[in-house]
Amino acid sequence: MSTLSTINERRKALNANIRIGLVEYFAGWKPWRNPVLYLALLAAPAGIAGIIFYDAQLAATMTAGQRVAFWGHFAHVLEQIGPWLLVAASAIYVAKAALRRNPTYLVIGTMAVCLMLREFHWHPFIKDIIYPLLGGCLVWALVWWKKLDRPARNPWLALLLLTALATYGLAQFTEKRLFEFLPNEDALHTQFEELTEVTAHSLLLLSALASSWRRRKPGAPAEAA
Repeated sequence: MSTLSTINERRKALNANIRIGLVEYFAGWKPWRNPVLYLALLAAPAGIAGIIFYDAQLAATMTAGQRVAFWGHFAHVLEQIGPWLLVAASAIYVAKAALRRNPTYLVIGTMAVCLMLREFHWHPFIKDIIYPLLGGCLVWALVWWKKLDRPARNPWLALLLLTALATYGLAQFTEKRLFEFLPNEDALHTQFEELTEVTAHSLLLLSALASSWRRRKPGAPAEAA
């Protein structure tokens, strides 16, 4: 019983420390007060709605074959744009990590590089290991959490990164065809997926551009870099 009591006490203490750490880390950050949060989160759904609406307009002026060709070209353009958005995001984050001495940018830059390799189909197995790689980045961030910028001190980074991650999640739902109830989803599934992914890549790039450019002082606490 004494051993079980000790284990329970340590577990309770660990849970309390985690709660205190989370409260401290996110203290002062109120993203719901920024309208950009809602605009960014709605970007991909609005784009999907736009595709559905425009497809309905094309149905009145094009044959079925012409529409297939049109949307095929649209998806191809998005496939070409997406990887280069990640190249830009990766380059900016890695450069800022090196020049601004900020470990936050190093972690996010590594995540961006992993996504970039997947988009370029660098190797067939990259698609299979992308989730373990991203999981590793998450574990890395948890281990380094005291070194990372607090959201309230680098708010644009936190807000845009949050919306990028949410949009990547939406892209996964789209890939799994969880929105097959949408009009003409069977024909436009690829376009929905590509648009959502490109939106997420764009938000990641915006987070790289809009995040703080100030240099982290040696030994300084986790504040804006």
